[in-house]
Amino acid sequence: MPSEASSTITDRAFTVSLEGFESHLKYFKENGYQTVLIDDLLAYFDTGKPLPPKAIAITFDDGRYGQYKWAYPLLKQYGMVATFFITTNWVGKESFLTWPQIKEMSDNGMAIGSHAFSHPSLSTLSDAILKNELEDSKKIIEEKIGKKIDYLAYPGGSFNEKVIEATKAAGYG
Repeated sequence: MPSEASSTITDRAFTVSLEGFESHLKYFKENGYQTVLIDDLLAYFDTGKPLPPKAIAITFDDGRYGQYKWAYPLLKQYGMVATFFITTNWVGKESFLTWPQIKEMSDNGMAIGSHAFSHPSLSTLSDAILKNELEDSKKIIEEKIGKKIDYLAYPGGSFNEKVIEATKAAGYG
């Protein structure tokens, strides 16, 4: 776990070792679980569109390099998919994904979403900064991967009614 990681809930509770992640994927595969993307999960909740039996959704936040180096190859090896929520301003920095890596994952069945531009606590921002955080991230990701993105994972789970409305106004599904 990187030293800069922090939250009110221990981040280690959301972290798994490479071996642990592979054991989870192996268990899922051997026991008939099927991964689905956020699109599939939301279609089920919104319209009742059926999911495969034993459906699970795997998500990753922030866009750390280890997600590409370790998780992505294992997902491919086990024939599974996941959704990666990218903090746009971190792309290309040390220990984070690059745009070619993100595009490669997108082109190979992984879903990409936004985790805002700079990972702020969205509910504390002014209207103008909130708008920029949401719109800039969405626009940049769409330009870089050549696909429309509809989803945002709120950094740190920080949201309120203003954030929900701003997210809709920014064009997220």
